[in-house]
Amino acid sequence: MSRINRRSILLGGLALLFSSFGASAFAIEQPSLKPKRIGQVIVWRNKKYTAIKSGKKIVWNKGIPIVSTPSTSASPTTSPTASTQPKPVSGSPKLTEIRVAASSNLAEGETKIFINKDSYGRGKPYILTRSSKGLVAFDNVCTHEGCGVEIEARKLICKCHISYFDGNTGKAISGPANAPLKSYEVKEINGEIFVLDFPW
Repeated sequence: MSRINRRSILLGGLALLFSSFGASAFAIEQPSLKPKRIGQVIVWRNKKYTAIKSGKKIVWNKGIPIVSTPSTSASPTTSPTASTQPKPVSGSPKLTEIRVAASSNLAEGETKIFINKDSYGRGKPYILTRSSKGLVAFDNVCTHEGCGVEIEARKLICKCHISYFDGNTGKAISGPANAPLKSYEVKEINGEIFVLDFPW
């Protein structure tokens, strides 16, 4: 068999192999759930994905690996800066105090979503509730399939699959979600509300 025929057979075999796998086998893995709005956040395969605009389409970004949150007791800070930039907490190089709102923006009995935007305009939403017992803060990522949790008629709801959560405890009330929303330590210092989180 000539060298040219062997090369043709080899190239033909490789082409058949690639076509049988399809382009999707070599593409970057992305969540199968389609994003519905810019800023929507989901967790999929140990990565946090945020919906962004690409041209005229809404797509998922490349995703950020999720770091497990160690239990750290941070020492209180007496004089926070007025900046919205994350401030490192002493004793932990990663955990930071992130300013999410002015205290006056959340009255007793209210639940609101605040988005802390970084210098690039990207934001992470936090759900805050002020009750007579104080402040609580939760992630807005549904524990079922990672869609964004919203506030509707004073209830926390994930509209992707209709899961409801308690605004005071983060506990799953109904729907396919059965785990509570991730909670954060929250501080109120000098008229500012801070959430302790890892910067993304």
